[in-house]
Amino acid sequence: MTRLPDGKAGPPSGGVRRLLQPIVGRPYRTGVLAVGAGLLFLLVYLRLMGERVPWQIGQRAPRDIRAHAFTTYLDSDATESKRTEARASTPLVFKPRIAAAARDVDDAISTVFELTRNARLEEPSAIARSFRLRDTLPIPLSEETRRTLATVTDPELAVVIDMARRLAAERMTQEVRDRGSGLEDARALVRAAAGRSNEPAPQVDAAVEIAQQALRPNSEYDAEATEAAQEQAAAAVEPERKTVDRNELVIAAGDTVEQVHIDMLNALGLVTPGETHLAARLLASAATIAVLLGLFGYYLHRFRPQYLQRGRYDGLIIGCFVAAAFIARLGAKGSAYEATDLAAVAALAIVLTALLDTEVAMVASVFMAFFADLAAPASDPRLIIVAALAGLVAAFTSGAGGSRTSMIARTAVVCPLANAFLAGAFATVFGIPVSLDQLVFAALGGLLAALFAAGAILVLERPLRIITEVRLLELSSANEPILKRLALEAPGTYASSIGVANLAETAADAVSADALLVRVGAYYHDIGKLKRPYYFIENQQGRANPHDRLTPSLSARVIVSHVRDGLELAEEIGLPSEVRAFIAQHHGTTLVEYFYERALQEAGEGEEVLEASFRYPGPRPRSREAAILMLADTVEAAARTLGSANLDSLRTMVHNLIHHKIEDGQLDECDLTFANIHAVEDALVRTLYATYHQRIKYPEHLDENHTHRGEARESAPTGTD
Repeated sequence: MTRLPDGKAGPPSGGVRRLLQPIVGRPYRTGVLAVGAGLLFLLVYLRLMGERVPWQIGQRAPRDIRAHAFTTYLDSDATESKRTEARASTPLVFKPRIAAAARDVDDAISTVFELTRNARLEEPSAIARSFRLRDTLPIPLSEETRRTLATVTDPELAVVIDMARRLAAERMTQEVRDRGSGLEDARALVRAAAGRSNEPAPQVDAAVEIAQQALRPNSEYDAEATEAAQEQAAAAVEPERKTVDRNELVIAAGDTVEQVHIDMLNALGLVTPGETHLAARLLASAATIAVLLGLFGYYLHRFRPQYLQRGRYDGLIIGCFVAAAFIARLGAKGSAYEATDLAAVAALAIVLTALLDTEVAMVASVFMAFFADLAAPASDPRLIIVAALAGLVAAFTSGAGGSRTSMIARTAVVCPLANAFLAGAFATVFGIPVSLDQLVFAALGGLLAALFAAGAILVLERPLRIITEVRLLELSSANEPILKRLALEAPGTYASSIGVANLAETAADAVSADALLVRVGAYYHDIGKLKRPYYFIENQQGRANPHDRLTPSLSARVIVSHVRDGLELAEEIGLPSEVRAFIAQHHGTTLVEYFYERALQEAGEGEEVLEASFRYPGPRPRSREAAILMLADTVEAAARTLGSANLDSLRTMVHNLIHHKIEDGQLDECDLTFANIHAVEDALVRTLYATYHQRIKYPEHLDENHTHRGEARESAPTGTD
């Protein structure tokens, strides 16, 4: 069954329902997500629609258009011209038909021989034979050749035919193409080959002409293969890319729009897409935004669920996503390496590192780079790489620890160098010209990112009530005014708080809780004692005990009131809510046992003593850190009352005190498991032993009267915390 926020049982839920529960179960978070996604989509829509030029090739430009940023573009006309040249220079492809051509040549010569012999037998005169050959021969022959064939003797005819066959066969062993001058060149070579013959000239001329006219191409033009080769050569041509500098005139008013202008406007993101194309791109962009937000939400659900518990965290993250896209929309107009893009992602990464943690900031940097690319007027996937790396460097640098001043100093040095290096390196890798001015601007952007982030952290951490590691380090300084007051006006409480902090920090480390938060909480958990410091035993230092003059119920109210007083003081000095929680929860709803028992003893017959009047108002610890502080505070108070004890008695004392808190229900509302409690117990014993070992003896057996001394400060008549 699913446990609803009001404690009622809900219906079973599957994995998807559990994943969506942090969103759909909290209307505020749903609203934040919807607004963030809507703003991201709006920025993408403005990118696709804003500043578009609805021009077409052939029309006149109504106004001047200048490039608002450096960019590169594909020159379609120049590229197509180079591809046309490549097609024209590609050799034609021919396929051989050697055997078939040889048969055709031999058949033609054989037919000439047969028809000539028949004409000689059937026609009585040479003139009649010549006319018959003109009409019947398969190849055209000149009148001189026909007359020679009509007048030679049979042996001479055989010589002519044999010579023609030899000349043709010799030439057909070479390639004879059916395109261009292939056939004419082959016939010329036949004439050259026959020049060496010893036969009479008329017969040689006849044989040459017969061979020439009988020749057939033995290499046939392959149109399909030629076209494929030409297209392959065209495809191998590198696109002709050209550059447009910032403020360069793209087209002047009155000029005719040509393809090159459309290419430049496209590269600058200024050409209006068709409605269908626009709708498809908008749909794809919306899907991309949804997928990116879903992936980051799953990351938080899987690895950082604590940031899904409060709406201000996811509101901060989505706000950073929108800010990255918005700045990219304003600044990255055409170039993937604008200083504004790198600076925006770097600054927001520093903010997330300070307000959340380094890992979340590094992951968010990649997503911010994606959103920046989606919104940039000239979208370029290379922007994602450069901006993401700038964010990763900024997050890693700012997350190295130290004070706020040291964080600002580190990022102010590293971010300018990193941004300049990234801009230069990637411009070089991608073949984009980069000037010294651009590198200087990138470095200045990194410096501004560090300064902007420092200011943004100061502005955001209070209204968002997010306590940062840097803020915790500042609060842990002994120079904090309230801690100085505590040391001067309530020195015993101050010393006790330091001891509790040491115990609690070690215990927090043992269960992977936030040790720094626990330490700071320990420093401030008893600041309410500043209102009446001498009502608490650790600050009396030999003074008279004021509780001797008070009734048990009044003493209990004074003791319990230090929680309320502490919360009021914390509100006055602006302590973060996470620290104030330690003040409210470090006693939970425990009973001020000493004064309760005294009230029972002093009560008259029939007089009722309400236990609730002697309990702290709570709430009980609701986090592991608050529970650890409660246990550390309890055992530290008990340890201060020890006279002499051995290590075994110390362990028994800690165990009994923790067990008492469990039995009293004080740990019911926090997420400490029994394994965690055991680890906390061991850590407390080790730290107590290291702290008080000079007072601890090592006999075998335990003096039982020290078992419950952990309650000394709560039960003693001299007053407790």
